[in-house]
Amino acid sequence: MTKSEPVSQAIDEFLALCISKSINHIVVALSGGVDSLSLLHALHLARTSDSSYSLSAVYIDHQLQAPSSDWAKQNQRFCESLDIPFQSVQVEVDKDLASLESTARKARYQALSEFVPNPQTCLVTGQHLNDQAETFLLQLFRGAGSKGLASMPKLTDFAQGYLARPLLTVSRKALESYCNSNGLQAIEDPTNQDTDIRRNFVRHQVMPLVEQKWPQASKVIASASEIQADNQQLLDELAAIDFENCYEVKQNSLVLAEVRQLSPQRVRNLLRYWLEGCGADMPSQAVLQQIQTQMLDAKEDANPAIEMSSGSIRRYRDGLYWVTETGVDYAEFELIWLTDRDLTHNEQLLIPLNWLQQNHPHLVGKELMVKGRQGGERIRFEPSKPSISLKNYFQEQGIPPWQRDQVLLLEFEGELRAIFLAR
Repeated sequence: MTKSEPVSQAIDEFLALCISKSINHIVVALSGGVDSLSLLHALHLARTSDSSYSLSAVYIDHQLQAPSSDWAKQNQRFCESLDIPFQSVQVEVDKDLASLESTARKARYQALSEFVPNPQTCLVTGQHLNDQAETFLLQLFRGAGSKGLASMPKLTDFAQGYLARPLLTVSRKALESYCNSNGLQAIEDPTNQDTDIRRNFVRHQVMPLVEQKWPQASKVIASASEIQADNQQLLDELAAIDFENCYEVKQNSLVLAEVRQLSPQRVRNLLRYWLEGCGADMPSQAVLQQIQTQMLDAKEDANPAIEMSSGSIRRYRDGLYWVTETGVDYAEFELIWLTDRDLTHNEQLLIPLNWLQQNHPHLVGKELMVKGRQGGERIRFEPSKPSISLKNYFQEQGIPPWQRDQVLLLEFEGELRAIFLAR
């Protein structure tokens, strides 16, 4: 193959990137299709003149097709012919879920993450130019913003190392030509012809029609995707600045007084950035509008909540919080602590001794009863001071209502003397 051949040229550019990132092991996600087959073969050829990296391949068997185990054997034979280490991994996919494609993708990448154990390893997948254009259109039809329209990046962090897509500038036609020129026998998944699947509908019905009028449509759409990626980078940089100005580290919340100083567009951009950092699903325009009306514009004494799939957005006083239901129920908890070491239970750290030493040194060395909150308790921090209700203390300290059941109460001689908040 000449260096002007698209696949080989793309691989040369990728290997130069590997050198700059100190990547010395490349793992190919091998499905056996024209894309991953070309990718593995081209990397193998390049390695004959460049021994700076090792190469392996892994096939993920979703067990959704009857011949999937046969495909595993075909991929194994191909790797053996090139003397490339190969592994096949079976994953379980729930066929009853609404989005089978999305579920299979999550299972696939979860399995592949196990093969990227360090920063010197890069997983490579075979997505190409036409895939990028199709992804752009699918995201467009879903109403995605810049982040979704940016589609697939060429290189991103993944597991303990990297995930790369070296063939994003190479067309499907060029990959088919590469396989034919090198005598590579690709696997054809019959579901790729099923136009009830949205991606296949775009691939077989929409793009051929578009390319009748605009032959370079895939390339142009992929270029638009790159522009959106640049735009998103700028939006992320702006959001990072706004986040630094609006985020209260001690309370782990966004300060609404600061958020309200921003334009509506910057507020939405900040909220997307914040929620992504919290591990939440990307909010829709409807959810962002809810946040505006129920959180930013609500009365000061309101404590609204917006439920999402992986948690909820809550407001307390002048703060906006992301809350996940991961707390432990301490209602029935009761344990003696001799305060001569960390308090542990079932091999889990509950209260560090250094917390007690720093915050309540007069209780160190005492025998304390540690228990969960029941309601109606009063606390006396010092023997010479009057007691106050726990409810009033929480209000004075600005502890949000959903955190108040995550406290451990420390009693000495039958009297509540300290509180530990298990954040």
